[in-house]
Amino acid sequence: MPFSFLHPMLFAIGAACVSIPIMIHLLKRRRRVITWGAMRFLEEAYRKRRRIITLEQLILLSMRCLLVLLIALGVGALVLGGGGASRVARTLIIVLDDSIASARVVNNETMLDRNIEAAIDQIDDLDPSMGDRVVLISASAPASPVVLPASDDLGAVRALVEQSASTDAAFDLDGVLGLMAQFETDPDRPSETSLLIASDSRAFDHAFEQVRSDPTRVPVDSVLIPDPGQETAVNVGIVKATPTRSLVVRDGLSLPESVQVELVRTGEVVSASDTQIEIVDMDGARRGTGVLAWRAGEREAAVNIAIDTSGLEASAATSALLQVRTGEDANPRDNEALIALPTRNTLRVAVVDRPRAASGSARNDIQPSRWVRAALAPRSDMGVQITSIDVSRAAARLASSVDAIFVLAPAELNDAAWDRISRLRDQGVMLVITPDSQSESLAWFDRVQQLAADSFAPLQQIVMHEVPVRVDPSLSERSLLSGVSSEWDELAGAVEIHRSLALGSNATPIATLSDGSPLGVQVVSGDGSGVLVFLAVPFDLGWSNLPARPLFVAMMQELVRQGVGIGETRSPVIAGAPINSPDWFESARRIELRAQPLRVDPDRSAGAIAFRDAQGQARAIQIIQPDALGASADRVDPTVIDEQLARFIDSDGIRWLGSADESSASSELATRRSSNAHKIALWILWAALFIGVLEFILARLFTQRLIASEQAMGAEGRGARA
Repeated sequence: MPFSFLHPMLFAIGAACVSIPIMIHLLKRRRRVITWGAMRFLEEAYRKRRRIITLEQLILLSMRCLLVLLIALGVGALVLGGGGASRVARTLIIVLDDSIASARVVNNETMLDRNIEAAIDQIDDLDPSMGDRVVLISASAPASPVVLPASDDLGAVRALVEQSASTDAAFDLDGVLGLMAQFETDPDRPSETSLLIASDSRAFDHAFEQVRSDPTRVPVDSVLIPDPGQETAVNVGIVKATPTRSLVVRDGLSLPESVQVELVRTGEVVSASDTQIEIVDMDGARRGTGVLAWRAGEREAAVNIAIDTSGLEASAATSALLQVRTGEDANPRDNEALIALPTRNTLRVAVVDRPRAASGSARNDIQPSRWVRAALAPRSDMGVQITSIDVSRAAARLASSVDAIFVLAPAELNDAAWDRISRLRDQGVMLVITPDSQSESLAWFDRVQQLAADSFAPLQQIVMHEVPVRVDPSLSERSLLSGVSSEWDELAGAVEIHRSLALGSNATPIATLSDGSPLGVQVVSGDGSGVLVFLAVPFDLGWSNLPARPLFVAMMQELVRQGVGIGETRSPVIAGAPINSPDWFESARRIELRAQPLRVDPDRSAGAIAFRDAQGQARAIQIIQPDALGASADRVDPTVIDEQLARFIDSDGIRWLGSADESSASSELATRRSSNAHKIALWILWAALFIGVLEFILARLFTQRLIASEQAMGAEGRGARA
């Protein structure tokens, strides 16, 4: 078994003593021999034996040197207990869990504090003079290389560890594995690689689910993880907060507004409990409250909370920001979520149609544009401003100041007008298109396909319904019309459809007809472009009686309000996830909230971002939510962690630092090493004793033979003896 010394100087001193027999041998003085005539015959006989004598002396010298060396080696190992295990340089890869799970508080101490302590303990065990180095990886999504390649400046790495702070993102195991794969060992510099996952492991369940199906496998010599402990806690986090209506219009028609709050509960969830929820604006004024009553064992639930939107003012771009809060629990970082609620004094709607004189038959005396005006703004106090635009002048008159555009005569639009409409939609303006009631041609549909190429199949024909079809009384939860689902059944019964477009689309239907075909579809990209709604029927009584029924008013009001709001508020993202900028994006600004200070790391922190166009106008809001699913407080089964990590990491196994098993194993290993070292020391001393006895015997034998040889020469008493 290889070993070394805790104090190498002791062995060095002993090894230096080996030179003593050599020096004695070299400095040994010889007497001067006076040659006389008869002596030359004896000298000739002596020279024949000189080689044998020299060999015998060298044997004795070697045995004396070996004796001194063995005594130094044996005594040093025995006195110092065998020293420490010999080792090559060590490279420590620290994966520091600074994810949202590390903000969990146990006994007035965050798990991040414990993670930092575990990392520092391992750094302090390293010795840069032995070639030890450190790699430091921040594990919260997206995982980032804090120190990579490996560094031997342990003090600087230690300082970086101490400065770490928890984020709102989850543990990014996939990203960690990718960064570890970039670490390369030096073939000319042998080293042992240890992986320390400085985490309490509670974030692993969510992290394992996010790893891609073909994960990067990473080889290491050993894996160290702090013991997760069995402290119990209950944590409730906000997964999502969604307003039932995405737009608030302060003037005119006021519609009821509520927020659906989805929560997740982890940890000790065996008993029933209540979670208090509060919704406030950025001035701290309360806008709504609610209580979620958890059943025993329940982990996921949702509750609707009515909010007061009166007097709500835009605080970011053209949106008002609301904050959802829950009570204090084990982890404070998932107790808050933001809602962006676009706010308008008046909705501005442009209606593109033929002029009234172009209407040919008595049946069409009421233009489609008049139906839209009657539904959206029958009075001036409805909060909707309608601008009628002649289809022939659409390219010049359509302005970016509008919130929504209705295209009711698509067959008359020229290419310049279509290009203008496409640009406005890219900038977030909502677009509603209906078939052209005055044209049988469907050539214009190619331009609709270009607006959303992946959403529409080629249009085939107009379908005549000999028996009128009706509107299905049910609505999808994803429909823009879901806000009027409670009254949809009653309103839909009076509508009859005589003609419709055979519309093939994989987009979400806003509603369906009794034959299964869509009444219309919605294309919501979530990338900052405006919502596109395409209806299968025009606003013409020759096609259906829809414009003349109460359903039409509710349908138009809901479509416009929801569509305009969704176009301005991009789909919320989870902290740490990539944020895609809209095509018109020129700059972005992190919004500093009065009720919620900016987090340390903008890329991995919850908050809100305002996107600005080339004119510097903030036209869209991006909400970033904390990753509540990554803040699990559930207990950890080390066996399951072992099995899961074995899928990604090649090593001899996991050592749980601080556990009873780990302490016992370490003590047993140290005892075994010490015992083995003492056994080796005793064997060395026995070998020294044997060499000493053998040297004594050979020294007597060789000396007697030398004396006998000198006496034969007659040289006794004249200094010939060595």
